[in-house]
Amino acid sequence: MYLEKLAEGKTEIGESGLPPRPPENFDMTKFDRGRKFIQDHVICHVLAMFISLVCGMSVVNLLEPLIFTNNSDTPNKAYRRYISTFMHVTKWYYGNIWEENNKAQTSILTVRNMHNKVRKDMTAHEAKIKNSESVDIDSLNHERIASCPMAMKDVRLSQYDMSLVQTGFLGIVVMYPRFVGIDCTEAELDDFVYFWYGVGYMLGITDKNNICKEGFHITRDICKEIEQQILIPSLENPPSQFYPMAKAFIDGGNIAHKNKLNSVESVLAIGYHGMNVKLPKLSFMDYCRYLFLRGFVIVIYYCPPVKKLFNKIIRHFFWDSSVLEKKMN
Repeated sequence: MYLEKLAEGKTEIGESGLPPRPPENFDMTKFDRGRKFIQDHVICHVLAMFISLVCGMSVVNLLEPLIFTNNSDTPNKAYRRYISTFMHVTKWYYGNIWEENNKAQTSILTVRNMHNKVRKDMTAHEAKIKNSESVDIDSLNHERIASCPMAMKDVRLSQYDMSLVQTGFLGIVVMYPRFVGIDCTEAELDDFVYFWYGVGYMLGITDKNNICKEGFHITRDICKEIEQQILIPSLENPPSQFYPMAKAFIDGGNIAHKNKLNSVESVLAIGYHGMNVKLPKLSFMDYCRYLFLRGFVIVIYYCPPVKKLFNKIIRHFFWDSSVLEKKMN
């Protein structure tokens, strides 16, 4: 029901053109409550985004830009890319995206501009391919893009694609808060959704394609449709580049942290568990990794001091301290 309406955005570029200031009648108090909710459960949001990212790579619309930009195909490049992404997101969590010259606004406008650049580059690249008589022109990038089954469409990073991206950031928390260690009320989730409405607006998503525009219940229903009609079918029949890209991301984290705590298979298993889908067959080690992740969630759900400790660690490294940011630059 909702997907059909969102799909109308496939022909519209994912840039509203609206200025970086709050929309009319914006409820800043509600937005700030949503931001505080994230801060109180930030370790849970990290886990949710981690699972969403791995599972979401199976969706062609989300995978194609990652392949095209060529910044995520090796463990080192993938680790740097996704740490950089999380550094941006934490600025939105702790800063003020509405305040000019605030680190959070600078960050979100940087991401918005990056999306616009990737869109223009992908569009220009495809036009070059279509107009070229040479098979070899830009062959490396051509092969990467051609490996995705939807490699030739008119609008890249469309409003529809941005709706799917938005779902990846909040879908798990909206649908399954306890699954990632959050004990909360629907009112708190409604505030959380409103926060992401504001973030989506600042990223250039139109109200028609902003899945958070109508509040918690509608947003949850939209996320369920996307899960059932797009994500699960994509996981059952992923594009050929899904596993190499997902493995590069997982291996990057393992190498950086000097362990083999995660694998593509164990993270997918956690995702399947959350969606109440039958688990794939796992090796003994992958099953142990899967149980460890489940155990970690149980600990942060039932032991608030542990959650607070991880929240403080994340805030220190990604917001209060500039050490990690300097290291990445």
